[in-house]
Amino acid sequence: MNPTRRLVLALLKYPVPYSAFDGEQVRVKPPKCYFDTEKKIVNWAFGRPFTRGEVAHFTSRDVDDEKPSRRTLDSSLMEIADDIAYGVHDLEDIVARDMVDKGDVLDGLRPVFRDCSTTIGPGDKAVSLREFDKCLFADSFERKQFIGKLVNLFVTTSEIKERCVVSHPLLKYYIGFEPLVGALLKALKDLTYRLVIDRAEVQQLERRGQHVVNKLFEELVAAPDRLIPRNAREALDEDDPVERRVCDYIAGMTDRYAEKIYKRLFIPGEGSSHDEL
Repeated sequence: MNPTRRLVLALLKYPVPYSAFDGEQVRVKPPKCYFDTEKKIVNWAFGRPFTRGEVAHFTSRDVDDEKPSRRTLDSSLMEIADDIAYGVHDLEDIVARDMVDKGDVLDGLRPVFRDCSTTIGPGDKAVSLREFDKCLFADSFERKQFIGKLVNLFVTTSEIKERCVVSHPLLKYYIGFEPLVGALLKALKDLTYRLVIDRAEVQQLERRGQHVVNKLFEELVAAPDRLIPRNAREALDEDDPVERRVCDYIAGMTDRYAEKIYKRLFIPGEGSSHDEL
């Protein structure tokens, strides 16, 4: 693959290197960034025709944010699509599966709507808190219709915005929302996180996943040539540090594959030399 600069920048969701973050913060929670080993291709992507000032502004870390917030036009478009899917369809799923209470959802959205008569969006695309009450928790057909209306609202009201401090179109322009529509989407995402992802039962599963990944990394990095299958080792970049190669190997695992490797390594009586991985 021989990607263009524009493709690389579209995929670069967080244009700040790992080394830009404080060591203590990194140990507590991995930052949103790219690895310093990828600086060569990132520097190439930010080469001509961008000016040094534009690149310095775009790739600098905002100390008030926990993650970089600047994205190119293409990357911001993908981010908006991801946010819509997460904020709308994930909420639809948890409502359909009776994982949330109607009152909690309405209470979480009420500050955005201010009162029940407030609508968000233009004309017939506008939605109200009453519609969330009536339609989101209705039968499957009515809920699907309302979800379609929400998606249509976010897609059709997204607009091209601009940064005044840079001039090149790929860095200057990005996709965003007018404030109230953006606040609604953020509220939907926050609801999904607070009512489901942040629940103790889900956090327990996440903690278990972190434990599995950490233990696999510790064990594999100690003896990668003996513990990583040959075909997998050959697919990794031999010029990368061993830690990066092990990370890439683990990142390519499915949940089931990771659990099987974990059991073979750490659970007595699990697995045999004849298992097909």
